[in-house]
Amino acid sequence: MRVTLKDIAKKANVNFTLVSKYINKTPGVSIRAETRQRIEDAIHELNYRPIAAARALRSGKSNTLGLAVYNLTNEYFAHYADAALREAEKQGYNLLISVSRDNSLGSAVANLDSNQVDGIICCDNFNSPRLTCPIVSEQAYSIDSLKESMHNAVNYLKRQHCRNMTGIYFGSPLWAEIFDSANVAGFPIESYDFPLPMDQRADSLRKICRERPDAVFLTGWVTVNLFTSILDREFPDYDPVILTWANCKGPFMKNTRIKGVILTSTLLLVKETITALAMQIRRSGDAVKPHCIPSRFISREDSNFITLEAESFALT
Repeated sequence: MRVTLKDIAKKANVNFTLVSKYINKTPGVSIRAETRQRIEDAIHELNYRPIAAARALRSGKSNTLGLAVYNLTNEYFAHYADAALREAEKQGYNLLISVSRDNSLGSAVANLDSNQVDGIICCDNFNSPRLTCPIVSEQAYSIDSLKESMHNAVNYLKRQHCRNMTGIYFGSPLWAEIFDSANVAGFPIESYDFPLPMDQRADSLRKICRERPDAVFLTGWVTVNLFTSILDREFPDYDPVILTWANCKGPFMKNTRIKGVILTSTLLLVKETITALAMQIRRSGDAVKPHCIPSRFISREDSNFITLEAESFALT
């Protein structure tokens, strides 16, 4: 038989209403330390577990955040979800994870919204005016720093006597804006929004190899591995300068074809994103902008680059 608040009140020898206010953390309620301890002892002794659905009905809040990701078979998203679970718990929330069914985040976000989460963290740039809860898209709060780092990357390419670069991204207009900012600064950059399916992605990368730009910037480590594999097997006479965005570290960074990275901290990004979303929920929807996540360009010649060449995959 499920333990109720009345059972706790009886065990602690206090009023039922007082137990309810204690468990629901009702603001402004003063409870003596000795009474609090009796209630807490009764909760533990009776092994009380609150019913989340009932609490949600009473408060209008589910105490649950949603996380929309593309998939969990990719190591990055799996580690990202793990970090989000830990950070949400620190903020006092459960985390519901929804995976994209159609290579876009729309279905994952819609699923979370229909499950009445209090707010949604999106692993990419996404916005919808039809949502019933606040949403925070992580990348939007790094763009100014990323633009500056991209300019530093372009200066590095110029020192390597590169005359042009192709930038490759996946579905995020923010990266298109970042590439355009460097292009406007006087360095020719062609940028492409590539398809997510791996077979289509491979065909697009082969097209880049045939175009033979001096440098190629790829925004994902899986794509870096695929691109270098295609170069080794099919285009051995083409040796572009490869740069990438690094928000994780691992064995793939030992690939000497990678000449430089724009480094950001995913762990800091997760913390800032969830903190901002929790504050927005507590303020009843008033927008809260996360702090800008810093980034920096690091070339392979930099002594700090070796810290990214980890033996196992991890978030930065």
